[in-house]
Amino acid sequence: MTRAGTLRAIAWACLLVTGGAAADQTDPRLDELFGALANAPNGHLAAGVEQQIWSLWFESPEAGAADLLQQARRAAQTGGIEAASELFDRLVSTYPAYAEGWNQRAIVRYLRGDVAGSLDDIEHTLELEPRHFGALSGRGQCYMQLERYREALLAFEEALSINPWIESVRTQVQMLRGYIGQQSSPPI
Repeated sequence: MTRAGTLRAIAWACLLVTGGAAADQTDPRLDELFGALANAPNGHLAAGVEQQIWSLWFESPEAGAADLLQQARRAAQTGGIEAASELFDRLVSTYPAYAEGWNQRAIVRYLRGDVAGSLDDIEHTLELEPRHFGALSGRGQCYMQLERYREALLAFEEALSINPWIESVRTQVQMLRGYIGQQSSPPI
């Protein structure tokens, strides 16, 4: 893609209005948005594209899924982790093809200390949306928690290959590369 083509794609992506249209990880607009994200010339433009991707992921073609997601997120944000967990359980069992339901439940499971459950939900998310850089970042966090640093590094690098603008993940990659490099060096 030429620089002019990239800028046009980014401008289009930033101007997208998703409104009340049904969307999710299957929305055809995501392909162009991911292209624009990967080719963004700076972080400011990339942030607008990233926001559009998240907006599409959070929408659902099923009104019931959107309602459950909103209720569960509200419960989690107000400290009702148990209530949020129950709502996310209902969401993924009722709407198993909705990737963001799995991703959000993975976050709640991680917060509850259920790293294995979080990893399972991340796998479901990635089966439905392999480009889910949020889930890949979450996978990296889970592996960090489990002290599986090489796997964490791979997960973070994969997230950056899709969204090269996640500064916190870039920092994790640098830190892990240094740590793993030290572990691999022979003692002096």
